[in-house]
Amino acid sequence: MTKLLISSHNTWSIFNFRQNLIRTLIANGNEIHIYAPVDSFGISLKELGCIIHDANFQGTSKNIFKELVSLLGWIYFIRKNQFNLCLHFGIKPNLYGSIACILNRVPYINNITGLGQIFQKKSMLQKLVVFLYTLTQKKAAKIFFQNKDDYNLFFNLGILSDESNVDLLPGSGVDLERFKLKKNFDFKNKKIKFYFFGRILVSKGVILFVDAAEKLINIYGKDNVEFCILGFIEANPNNKDHISYERIQAWEKRGLIKYLGQSNQIEKNIIEADCIVLPSYYREGTPRSLLEACALGLPIITTNSVGCKDVVIDCVNGYMIEPNDIDSLVNALISMINLTHEERQEMGMKGREIIEEKFDENIVISKYLQALKEFNV
Repeated sequence: MTKLLISSHNTWSIFNFRQNLIRTLIANGNEIHIYAPVDSFGISLKELGCIIHDANFQGTSKNIFKELVSLLGWIYFIRKNQFNLCLHFGIKPNLYGSIACILNRVPYINNITGLGQIFQKKSMLQKLVVFLYTLTQKKAAKIFFQNKDDYNLFFNLGILSDESNVDLLPGSGVDLERFKLKKNFDFKNKKIKFYFFGRILVSKGVILFVDAAEKLINIYGKDNVEFCILGFIEANPNNKDHISYERIQAWEKRGLIKYLGQSNQIEKNIIEADCIVLPSYYREGTPRSLLEACALGLPIITTNSVGCKDVVIDCVNGYMIEPNDIDSLVNALISMINLTHEERQEMGMKGREIIEEKFDENIVISKYLQALKEFNV
């Protein structure tokens, strides 16, 4: 039996973004191992049939000693388990996992799920990361990019010099059977509900969302607009991007937002939403939250930034705003409020059409299966 390893920054992302790929790989007779820091979704992956290994690394850590320990642990883990092929998702898996595979002569496929804050401004850390990418990516069996901007950046920086092992994916795709078009409810005389869902980080625009909520509530009143947050709270309080649960509770007490926790059944939890808002200025891959929102037939508001701009067509399936610009966000929210229910529905229908045409998850799975054929997997 072929042993495949899937690594990412947490088991939550693997379960929520890769479960259909995993199901397909298991159905094809492969033994699937998971290497990631284990959270509550480790059990869900085990129930899928995966073998779980708790990884000793943090996605946001910059402590040199801890990073060296993590890398050495990764090298030893790969050597001990003798995998046939490794699939990496995320920055540290793409770097440390690649180094471990190179040293142990194991083929690997990388997925550039986004480049985060490191590539937003020049720094010594950015130079180190570019060096490690250059060292490792040319030796990958395949590199999948989730947007054209990251694809072009790797060539402009000299990380890659030819396209022989490179391909472009429509993000992580979306399951169109699971995320069906939202039913047409009669929303006459109801308040307009704006939802943010995703990782709860400063750079994802959460604080902008709350600040905009305060402004809109002051204009329209709590009986007419509502703002909800649904998502995963990062566990590292030392990360400048971190937003604590206590801070979210304080927002709730002020009546600015409702926090709905985290969920692996997003399609049920956002059923009452009128619009999904992602004011991210993080360097995204292609945000899964936007893909899922559009698949459900919900209009979106998001930024003219890497990854996000690939999902929205301004004034067609939502509104495009400027990154880190509260006035731009407030104006877009007001524009959405001023639309009729039918006009918002029409935007949502356009979004569904875009997803069906460009972002079907089956496209992603097919590309992985094609890549795996080269290894007789």
